[in-house]
Amino acid sequence: MRYSYEFKKHCVELYQQGIMPECPEKIQERSFRKMVQIWVRYSNEHGLEALEHINRGNKITMEERIKIVSRVVSGESALSIAIEYGISHTSIYKWVRQYKMFGYNGLVNNVKEHKPRKPKMKKKKSTNAKPAKIENISEHEELLRLREEVAYLQAENAVIKNG
Repeated sequence: MRYSYEFKKHCVELYQQGIMPECPEKIQERSFRKMVQIWVRYSNEHGLEALEHINRGNKITMEERIKIVSRVVSGESALSIAIEYGISHTSIYKWVRQYKMFGYNGLVNNVKEHKPRKPKMKKKKSTNAKPAKIENISEHEELLRLREEVAYLQAENAVIKNG
């Protein structure tokens, strides 16, 4: 569940007064208490602005990832670095784990690019309509003449395309 900044701030203020805030519905009491304690620690270490939502639009470059991982490996707090860069501390832990397992190559962004979908061809509806009967000979002759003309024009177009 994602809590608003105002709710987090209110919970921290109540906790600092010695009052445990009321647990929201469908949330386990124990996990909510733990979350409030984390919020209190965040706000004590980094101020109330640390409780604001992290901007998910940030793109971290490879150089920044390497710098962040090296700072965490050298002993700095992943939480304080996460707040500084405006990213999730769980992402930092994931990068550190990947770095320890795979080295530098573990930090490379492994997001697979999806191939664009090919548009599906619409199926032609089969028409069961029978061709109209030709009533007289002149219509039949006209039909034959038009077919010959179409064949001639198709041949002429083929020569132009190839030439």
